[in-house]
Amino acid sequence: MSGGFFDYDQYRINGIIDAVEGVLDKHEHPGADDDGWNPLAGSTPETVEAFQQGLHTLRQAAIYAQRFDWFLSGDDGEEAFLRRLKNDLDLLEKK
Repeated sequence: MSGGFFDYDQYRINGIIDAVEGVLDKHEHPGADDDGWNPLAGSTPETVEAFQQGLHTLRQAAIYAQRFDWFLSGDDGEEAFLRRLKNDLDLLEKK
């Protein structure tokens, strides 16, 4: 089993990512979910853009937290840490 330095708390970032994605999806596709709750309803485009930028930053934070965890837990050495970090960040940018 890999990691554990942060007691796997880095996965909480993914929960936040999922929640923000849900809010943005509801805003971009109103009526797709008929519960009527849309926290971004009436928000300016600047606010929506800030959510989108923040989502990207959260995705980066999740990558860093995971790579730090594996390095600090001794699962990855320095070379693997740097290689995996670069690879994960490159994959994120391609999405």
